[in-house]
Amino acid sequence: MISGKELKEAKELSIEANITMAEALNVLIQKERNQILRQGFVIHSNDEHPTGLEAIALALGYK
Repeated sequence: MISGKELKEAKELSIEANITMAEALNVLIQKERNQILRQGFVIHSNDEHPTGLEAIALALGYK
């Protein structure tokens, strides 16, 4: 679901970049997907709270 804040951001982007609203929304959706992927694949040096692939690797016995 798209929030009012996201609609406003998409409208501003469409004006600034001279693109359609659909294109602006697509850009924002891709941005959100990228953030999700970044959170899932980031490797931290802190072993207390492993994320994504690191947690899988630890569960499989890799260090």
